[in-house]
Amino acid sequence: MSTYVIGDVHGCFRTLTKLLKKLNYSAEKDEIIFIGDLVNRGRYSAEVLEFCISHKGINTVLGNHDIFLLKLLIEERKYKPLKSILSHPNRDQFYKWLIDKPLLINKNIKNEQFLLVHAGIPFCWSIAQAVDLAEKAKDYISDNLPISILNIWGNKPKTWNNNLSLEKQVRFTINCFTRMRFINNNGELDLTNTSAHATKGFRKWFDVFDFERENVSIVFGHWASLNGKTKNPKAFALDTGCVWGNRLTALCLEDLKKISVKVDHEDL
Repeated sequence: MSTYVIGDVHGCFRTLTKLLKKLNYSAEKDEIIFIGDLVNRGRYSAEVLEFCISHKGINTVLGNHDIFLLKLLIEERKYKPLKSILSHPNRDQFYKWLIDKPLLINKNIKNEQFLLVHAGIPFCWSIAQAVDLAEKAKDYISDNLPISILNIWGNKPKTWNNNLSLEKQVRFTINCFTRMRFINNNGELDLTNTSAHATKGFRKWFDVFDFERENVSIVFGHWASLNGKTKNPKAFALDTGCVWGNRLTALCLEDLKKISVKVDHEDL
């Protein structure tokens, strides 16, 4: 049995099928965990969700594009790149499957702890605190549907404060887990810079997170401009820009090997 974590698919279903074939994936023996952003931009978002729902051994953390889809489904808005889902007869099933998914998954493999998250974890939180906040955010969303999905959307607050209202704490938590790239010494997020290079005063979140203190490895996606490179043996970046014409990548947690395939351009 193998546990594969797969990077941002973004509706590239043909490429996903090619990757699973290369992995020699067995639905009976192997576990697949997606790192978020299953949908949007690629042509086959509905097919990706249909595949996930049809396999009980598949799980995912939520990414920012997945939350955006939930927002569209609640608002019953039209949005051309996700038309295949928004007009799909199984749209309610897609919603029910996604809304139940976590922001963070904690996996222990061969006595090694892995945290799986779409974007990252800020240095100002311990692992125990991050796990607790992920659960609180999920509970807040579930207890306040559908309005909670609309309330968590936004860039502010940009820094963590224990005195923030619950709604603002949840919004900051979700921005860290699904959108964060850069952070400064005060714990302020830069949510506008999507490049691999920080603006003055900011650093990549995984360059300031204390992996040794927490004794953990973090697997994440979201950041295509990194092309899977962090220079940190405890930080595994899996978004290798599939939907931008590059590759889709999986990480086997048992042996820490990365496996990737070139995008099938029919997906784009």
